[in-house]
Amino acid sequence: MNRIDPDGRYIHVTRNVRAETLKYINSLAAGTFGINKSGNLYLIKKDGLSGFSTEYRDRLISAIDDKKNAINISKSNSFSDKGVTKNIDKDEGGGVTIPKTMTTTVTKDGKENVTTTKEADVIISGNKNEGLKDTKGNDLPDTPAQILMHELVGHAIPFTEGTNTGNAIDNENKVRIQLKEGQNQERAKDPNHPHPE
Repeated sequence: MNRIDPDGRYIHVTRNVRAETLKYINSLAAGTFGINKSGNLYLIKKDGLSGFSTEYRDRLISAIDDKKNAINISKSNSFSDKGVTKNIDKDEGGGVTIPKTMTTTVTKDGKENVTTTKEADVIISGNKNEGLKDTKGNDLPDTPAQILMHELVGHAIPFTEGTNTGNAIDNENKVRIQLKEGQNQERAKDPNHPHPE
């Protein structure tokens, strides 16, 4: 085992969704991930098996290695957006990422040290999403595993670490094209689907 987070940061998974989160991640990523006793994701084995995504694996490893920022994964049917309760499936297509930036000021020996950390809460419903199209206009399956992947590589990781492509769908498609036959269709482009800044 390696890359275990000792202090509760990086990618943390809520207790009630740990087994299904591992199932979702390990069904798409080129590697085997686990969750430690503290609820934090770690890499067990890195491989490059055909039909699994090295892009997804490497983005997860990068987030796990991030010493400053955190991502929290949970499951719910709803979430609060500025005091308004929204439905994860109906309003967000099965998953949502809520970005948070926190600034801490510590004064020591008369000097102020300002630290900024970024945290992203990823919430999925665990249901599939209907209505997505591929680049040819055909229906595109969007399973809970793919929804979680989209939220992580499209929104949460780019927010905590900085831009990848700047567009969540472009990030998702970098993973999709590496998947096994039947799962590797690219999602239709959407220039208005950026990751959170």
